[in-house]
Amino acid sequence: MTIANTFTAGQISVSKTVSGTAASAHTGDTFGVTLVCTWYGEDLPIPGGAVRDLTVGTPVVYTDLPTDAACVLTESRTGEAKQVTMTVDGGHSANPASVVIGTDTTIAIGVDNRFDKPLPATGGSSALILAVSGFGIAGLLGGIVLLTRRRRREV
Repeated sequence: MTIANTFTAGQISVSKTVSGTAASAHTGDTFGVTLVCTWYGEDLPIPGGAVRDLTVGTPVVYTDLPTDAACVLTESRTGEAKQVTMTVDGGHSANPASVVIGTDTTIAIGVDNRFDKPLPATGGSSALILAVSGFGIAGLLGGIVLLTRRRRREV
């Protein structure tokens, strides 16, 4: 008698994009993602390792994940992005992304990091503001003194 256990599996493909006004400065950066999966309440070892490097234009593929495994993908190295958003199969997802592996399917997870240039400084310098304020106060005091002297002469 021969007994064979047959398992079905699926995979997750993770792609990276960068956006924002400073995105061009980060297209060559290396980011990190971590996948954690459970299957019927037990933690699963991730074939090829749970932690992977991720770059723009080079997807990372987690293969041989058992059907019905519940998996959570987080970005472990964000490159100090202002915002990280995720999509699952093209639709908006929470961050981190939670998925359930299907039979012979590939789940596509997109990770976007937003980088924006700092806003330009507004207003004047502190020294300039203090100088202008000082002149304004001096002018006000001078006006009060002149009015006081003028009224004394008229009385």
